Amino acid sequence: SHRIIDCRWARLGFLGYFHDGFADRISGIFINRLDPAKIIEDVGRLKKDCDAVIVSLHWGMEKVSFPSPDQIKIARGMIDAGADIILGHHPHVLQGIERYKHGLIAYSLGNFQFQPDNDPLGHPAAARTDESIVLTTKIARGGAISFETYAVQIGDDCIPAPADDPAGINNYLARLSRSIEDDLITPSAWMEQAAPIYISDSVKSWKKRIRSY
Repeated sequence: SHRIIDCRWARLGFLGYFHDGFADRISGIFINRLDPAKIIEDVGRLKKDCDAVIVSLHWGMEKVSFPSPDQIKIARGMIDAGADIILGHHPHVLQGIERYKHGLIAYSLGNFQFQPDNDPLGHPAAARTDESIVLTTKIARGGAISFETYAVQIGDDCIPAPADDPAGINNYLARLSRSIEDDLITPSAWMEQAAPIYISDSVKSWKKRIRSY
């Protein structure tokens, strides 16, 4: 359920979770279910044996630019429990990066080597899936965390390349991050963006299934 890597000066503990969990005994692939209470227990237990704990979370709603208020609460709770870095993924779009207490939370790392889906018939509130970042982090002695972002653009061939407008992508990411850090993501504000995207994508998904079957 976890992996520990010994570096020259530190022991790094890694945990990974998927929203519904996954178990395939034939292939031997098992992924932990995203249960916040269980994760906090896992983090606390692993922290006793490691200098830093990194948590990978496959979560969030696709194409929505912000994590939900519940996600923000859960992620901060993991930092409170001892996690140092949280890496979120699944929405296929960038969400904010937050410094919270001693830790760093990347709510969604965006898209990478995945078919862009900027459908003009989709809801206009949906964020772009062809603009993303590569995130690098450093953990210094004593636990201080620094990070850098490198803006990339995903082509129709699914290959990422340096972005044509890196400043624009990084400025956009900074705006998202400030909204989270300033606690502006209220339930009503998040629902106002998420609901129409969810409905639009659901309609497109059902149309595709009807045509297929």
